[in-house]
Amino acid sequence: MNEPDDMTLIQAYAGGDEGAFGILYNRYRKQLYGYLFNLLSGNTADADEIFSETWIRPSGRSPLRLRFCLGVSAMCYLTISN
Repeated sequence: MNEPDDMTLIQAYAGGDEGAFGILYNRYRKQLYGYLFNLLSGNTADADEIFSETWIRPSGRSPLRLRFCLGVSAMCYLTISN
């Protein structure tokens, strides 16, 4: 079974599909944490904090604010996927 691409999942999450968020989280958590850990010279406390902040869900935000959050998330995705 093929999993949906990232943009499909982001749009699904923006539409209220919490499962889409879980798929994205599981897809990128190791890669993102490793990137942050290396970027912060092995500082586990800072990597943990920034990693947690990265995944805070934009729930309860206005549509404009949600679009902004998704845009920032997309930029982060492009950074770590390249």
